[in-house]
Amino acid sequence: MLALSAAALFVIMSSISSEQEKFLIKQSEAAVVHLQEKELSSLVRLVEGSAEEREELSLYVLNDDDVIDFLALVGDVAKEQGASIEIKSIEEEALNESFDELKIRIFFEGRHESVLKTLTLLESLPYQSRVTLADMKSVSAEGSIDHWEGGVTVYVIKYKES
Repeated sequence: MLALSAAALFVIMSSISSEQEKFLIKQSEAAVVHLQEKELSSLVRLVEGSAEEREELSLYVLNDDDVIDFLALVGDVAKEQGASIEIKSIEEEALNESFDELKIRIFFEGRHESVLKTLTLLESLPYQSRVTLADMKSVSAEGSIDHWEGGVTVYVIKYKES
């Protein structure tokens, strides 16, 4: 009888130990899930909290739909200043997985003041861009009007849409 009681006690203890181990595993898994839920909630709050800032930043970076409008803006800026421009080439170079850089080569001509104002305004466009002056020279014949021409390269960041 004592042997039978000892065997029963052993079986019960083994069963309790096995159930306790399963409980600890489930408790550990639940803790991991809880931490992941907290991280997810934190990330969602961060995304929601930065929506305004991301929207504002998107105003300064071109996307595929904005390229034509940007080129039209460049043309309008020159026209309003009395200069004329011609887009000579547009090249696109990948910066990383999210952004490209457009390299836009522009020929311009007009009066000295018009050309300088145009270049100043190109440098001030509300986009993530930079302007490099390649060449600017007077082509006025002796005794003729003030006439300048040259070329610039405008580099502008463009968001890659997936």
